[in-house]
Amino acid sequence: MLILNLVDIAALILLDYLEENAENREKLIAANERAHVQDENIQALSQAYAGQRKMTHDFRANLSTLSELLESERVDDAKEFLSELNVRQSERILLVNSHNAAIDAVLNQKGYMGKKQGIDMRFRVNDLSALRLPRVDVTIVLGNLIDNAMEACAGLSDPNRWVSIQILYSENMLSILIINPSNIVQINDGHIPTTKQDPLLHGFGIGNVKDILEKYHAEYLFTYDDGRFIFSADWPDISESPVNTSILS
Repeated sequence: MLILNLVDIAALILLDYLEENAENREKLIAANERAHVQDENIQALSQAYAGQRKMTHDFRANLSTLSELLESERVDDAKEFLSELNVRQSERILLVNSHNAAIDAVLNQKGYMGKKQGIDMRFRVNDLSALRLPRVDVTIVLGNLIDNAMEACAGLSDPNRWVSIQILYSENMLSILIINPSNIVQINDGHIPTTKQDPLLHGFGIGNVKDILEKYHAEYLFTYDDGRFIFSADWPDISESPVNTSILS
């Protein structure tokens, strides 16, 4: 009996050790995923800043060229130059302009990425310049949600290859609504089982989103209905991440 009790105790200790290791591994993978998304966001911001500087430089050069043509009364050449300029500039127009540099960088990056994949990216935003929420958390949430939506409809037929993204700010609340067509999604107790080959390396997108939103006591809901996946959230606008009291207690 003593030996059996010792074996049982050893088995319990081993199971606890294995569970702890599995949990730590999941946390590490989730942290790596967050770092990857943050790196993508930083790259998007850098590209947007570099693009803005280039556009400013080009604008000055083009304005100088146009002034010289008009001063020399070469009106036809000036018209032709403007026509060519309009064609080139149309390819560089921002898809989204919310007056929030970090959010615009991510949304435009995802927008152009979706267009290259043949996905109709439908944006509706208002003025987000007054938003106080930390940019890193907001861009991680939006980046994960849009990536998931694009991935869900990427393999569908053309009429169903679209993502609707609505981000509105009013009365100190950021409201997010993302809708996309999708194959059948099983939602079990607030979780979406991954269908990918290695479950441990996937499925952290929604998990990261939930962790961040819950940290701010935001209300969120995701459902699947009539062939569409819908994610909505009302996120209170505060300038800093709340202190996690459970860690301090």
